[in-house]
Amino acid sequence: MPSDLTRRLNAAWVALARPRNWGLFLLAYLALHMGMRLLLSDTLQLDDAEQLIQSQELRLDYGNFQPPFYTWVLWAIWQLTAPSMWVLYLIRYAIIGLAFWLWHRVSLQLFEDPRWQVASATSWLLIAQLGWKLHQGSTHTTLLTLALVMSLHAILLVLRRGRLRDYGYLGLAVGLGMMAKYSYAGFVLPMLIAGLAVPEARARLLRWPMLWSLFAAALVMLPALLSLFAPESPVSARLQGETSYRLGGILAGDFSLLLQWLRAAAGFLAPLWLIYLLIFRVARQGGDTASQVPVKQGAAGQATPIGDRNPQAPPPAGGGRLGGGRTVRLLLDRFHLAVLVLLVAVSLFVGVDHLKVRWLHPFLMLVPFWWLLHAAPRRYGWPALQWTTLALLVLVVVARLWQMTATPYVGKKPSRVTWPVTDALRQLPPQVLQAPALAATDSFLAAHLRLLTGRTVAVVAGDAPVAPGEALLRPAPPMAPESRAGARSAGRVTAWRGRAVYAVAWSLGEGPADRR
Repeated sequence: MPSDLTRRLNAAWVALARPRNWGLFLLAYLALHMGMRLLLSDTLQLDDAEQLIQSQELRLDYGNFQPPFYTWVLWAIWQLTAPSMWVLYLIRYAIIGLAFWLWHRVSLQLFEDPRWQVASATSWLLIAQLGWKLHQGSTHTTLLTLALVMSLHAILLVLRRGRLRDYGYLGLAVGLGMMAKYSYAGFVLPMLIAGLAVPEARARLLRWPMLWSLFAAALVMLPALLSLFAPESPVSARLQGETSYRLGGILAGDFSLLLQWLRAAAGFLAPLWLIYLLIFRVARQGGDTASQVPVKQGAAGQATPIGDRNPQAPPPAGGGRLGGGRTVRLLLDRFHLAVLVLLVAVSLFVGVDHLKVRWLHPFLMLVPFWWLLHAAPRRYGWPALQWTTLALLVLVVVARLWQMTATPYVGKKPSRVTWPVTDALRQLPPQVLQAPALAATDSFLAAHLRLLTGRTVAVVAGDAPVAPGEALLRPAPPMAPESRAGARSAGRVTAWRGRAVYAVAWSLGEGPADRR
C-alpha cells in the first residue's frame, strides 16, 4: 500500500496538470533559480560574457558562427537601460519560462490522463542538458530550446485545427529556430521527411496555407541566412573550425562520427533514458498507457479513431483531440527514424574529431514525448517516477547552491561563477575606471568591466600596446595577500574568495584616446 506521503505527492502531481497550478510552479521554479544566480554570484559565465561584449554594437555577423538575433535583442535592450546582470538573467529566464510553459501546453495536447500530462510536462527535469545546463550560462541554446518546443506546439495545432494562424505560427517558430541556431536545420529536414511519410500530416503539409508558413519563416530567418552566407569565411571552413570534420567516413573505415554521435546522445538524454528504462515498458495499444488512439466526433456523433481515417479523405476539421494519438506517434516515429537514417548516411562519408553534447538539441529534444507516447508504467512506476522527478528537482537546487557557495572552499577547482572578478575590478584606482577609453585583452574580463562601469569596452589582442588615453586591462597571475598594497601600486590588483583568486593588471596610455 502506498504511504500517506506518496499519496500526497501523487495528488500534487496530478494537480500540476492544471494550467494555473503549472504556471505557479513554473514561476516559483524560475524565481528560485534566478534569485540564487543573482544573490549568490556576481560573476558571468563565458557565453554571457561573450554576448555582453558583442551586444555593444549592431552587426550582421559577430564571427562566432551563430545567428545574430539573441545579440540583437540584448543590443536593443541596452539602448534603453544600462547593462546589468539582473536584466541579462531576466531575459534568459523569460525565455526558459516560455519554453517550459509551451512544453506543458504540448503535454496537454498529447495526453488526456493528468498523470501522463505531468510526466510529459516535467520530463525536461530528467535531462541534464535542460534541467541543469540551461542554468549554466547558455544563450543561443536557450533560444533554440524555445524554438524547438514552439515548433512542436505549432505542428500539433496545424494537425489538430489547421487554421491559417496556426500555419503562420509554424512559420514564426521555424524562423525563430533558424535565428536561434543554425543547427535548427537539423530539426527541419527530418521533420519534413516525417511529415511527408504520414498521410494525415502530409495532407496538412500540402495545403495552400503552408505557403503562408514558408513566407513567415523566410521573413523571420532572412537575417540569419544573410549572416550565414555573407561572411568572407565560407560555411565549410566554419564547420571545419567547429568540428574538425574530414571526408572518408565509414566507407574509409572511419566510424568516428557515428560513435561520437551515439556517445553524445547518451550524454544528452542522461539520466532520462536510464530512468525511463527502469520505470516504463513498451505499451500495447489501450490499457494503462499514454498511447491510446484519440477520437474525433463524426457527423452523427459517433467516435471515430483519427488514425483509422481514410488517408485519401481531407484532413479533419478542428475539434479532434490529438491526445497521444496514432498520428503524432507515427510522426515522431518517422522523425527519429529519419534522424537515424540521415546520421548513418552522413557517417558513411564524413568523420569528426569531436561532437559536443549541446549540439544535439534539434535531434533529440523530442525524445521524452516520443518515449512516453509508447510507454506504460511498470508496477509502482508512478510513485517511482514522481519521487525521482522530485529528487532531481531538489538535487539541482542543492548542486547549484554548492557550486556558487562551497566550491571556493572545498576541492581544488572553484567554479567560474565564484571567481572574484568584480571584487578585483573594484580595487582599481579611479583614474583607471574613469579613463577616456577602456580596453581588455580578454572578453571575460571586458564583460565584467562593462557591467561595473556601464561603458563600452574594447577587446584587443593580448600583445596589443596601450593606446593613448586608454586604460588597458589584462588578467594577471595572482599575488599573495601580504603583497596586495605593493601590487596595487605596481599596476596589479588581486581578489580572493577562498581558493578562488582573480588578478588584474593595467596600463594607462597618455594623451587623447584614439582607439576605434
